[in-house]
Amino acid sequence: MDPFITLGISLGLGLLIGLQRERSEGRFGGIRTFPLISLFGTFCGMLGQRYDAWPIAVGILAIFGTLAIANWLGAQREDREHGQTTEVVALLTFALGAYLPSGNRALAAVATGLIVLLLHLKRPMHLFVRKMGPKDMAGLMQFVVSHYGR
Repeated sequence: MDPFITLGISLGLGLLIGLQRERSEGRFGGIRTFPLISLFGTFCGMLGQRYDAWPIAVGILAIFGTLAIANWLGAQREDREHGQTTEVVALLTFALGAYLPSGNRALAAVATGLIVLLLHLKRPMHLFVRKMGPKDMAGLMQFVVSHYGR
């Protein structure tokens, strides 16, 4: 694959995720941070093609460490409780970027679309879960076990 096209796709996928995160109430990252995470992952993936998996492993540790420090510092300043969605999405964004140099571009694009869709549907998904009663949950579990527990 042409490395310039790979970088362009990485930038575009990171921008999509960053655009969604920018519109959310998250305190970590947005329209600039997520494309940078994706590009960092892509460069680590490119280096990984030459030097085995070490650049990818070091990159994921660097992203994880950055997220841990940012999360710890944020917890020191804020009194409100917050989830880990943005942090998980940052790790996924790195992974998508690292996957691109040797992977399927269409699969990376679909995965990005699914990530953005899940992030965008936060409120309807939470409302759906709050409206579920014990009977609904029991029925769902029974359906899964009876159809997929064979």
